[in-house]
Amino acid sequence: MKRLIGILMVFTLAIGTIHAQDEHKKVVADWEGTLDVQGTKLRVRFHVRYNEGKLSATMDSVDQGAMGLKMDEATFKDGILTLKINQLQGTYTGKLENDELKGTWKQGPGELPLNMKKIKGS
Repeated sequence: MKRLIGILMVFTLAIGTIHAQDEHKKVVADWEGTLDVQGTKLRVRFHVRYNEGKLSATMDSVDQGAMGLKMDEATFKDGILTLKINQLQGTYTGKLENDELKGTWKQGPGELPLNMKKIKGS
């Protein structure tokens, strides 16, 4: 009986790990949105990847020519993608709805809406 319980626990953990990996697949893609900063439109892209059991991301500020900025943190939990970049004191938080992220960009004390559309899956 103990052996059966042990096997079931291992199976349950494996299913949980597979489920977590499947959940991450929903946000592993290239995303694009536009910030409206006092009338100036700035295109932003996030490149979200899943490698070695964890999410990672880079950011492009297309219109400012800043490409491949490494995000310090990338998490996806309960349908919410959170990306943080310390050098900009920036955080993106977006709720996944179909193939869109409905969210906000916070930088320092400021906060702006930033909705992202999936432009490419990986």
